[in-house]
Amino acid sequence: GRRLVGETAGAGVHAASRLELPGRVPLRQYYRRIAAADLVLDVPRWNGVSSSLDILWAGSPLLALPLQLMLSRMSAALLAALGVPHGIVASSRGLEDVAAFMLRATRPRVTSIS
Repeated sequence: GRRLVGETAGAGVHAASRLELPGRVPLRQYYRRIAAADLVLDVPRWNGVSSSLDILWAGSPLLALPLQLMLSRMSAALLAALGVPHGIVASSRGLEDVAAFMLRATRPRVTSIS
């Protein structure tokens, strides 16, 4: 978590007050937390898969960066099937740019899933 906060601060985004990296919680609290998220970034190498389904079902926005392995494309496939292509980015830079734009525009809490 500290590295992510440092990286975002280095990019000019003061995420320490807006970034939430929570640990394990009971299932009921897990679903409440998902529904409260303003933006969820899917970590491509450890793609969310079932977590992504939970996030989309709860109605929270999801950004996905598909890579070569099938597992790294699952969230993007879910977004495409639901007709949400703007949640799929083509590069790490695209993921950063879209997330940073949303942070600046709406000041959401950002949660990273793994």
